Amino acid sequence: MNAKFISPGKTVDYTASAAVSAGTVVVQGELVGIAETDIEEGMTGALGVEGVYEVVKDSSDITAGAIVYWDDSAKKATGTEGSDKRLGLAVSAAGTGVGVVQVKLG
Repeated sequence: MNAKFISPGKTVDYTASAAVSAGTVVVQGELVGIAETDIEEGMTGALGVEGVYEVVKDSSDITAGAIVYWDDSAKKATGTEGSDKRLGLAVSAAGTGVGVVQVKLG
């Protein structure tokens, strides 16, 4: 046997090293997910890794279909890659004056 089914993959388990509030973007290496509920320190909870989420963003101009990255130091989505991790794809445009962007994770 080379593989064994574990789950559909819409969420992944995450053990919090510090308390995490629902809606917090969590970066683990190249895997970026969003806490579905509050997770207490030392406890395991679910990170959403599929679906469309509205996420706070910086002042970058993000077009529909563009790759969206997560700037973990600023705690905001951005259209600029730099050293930031891929969050997903913008499902609608979010210009420079817009404070949120809708992102399909992945």
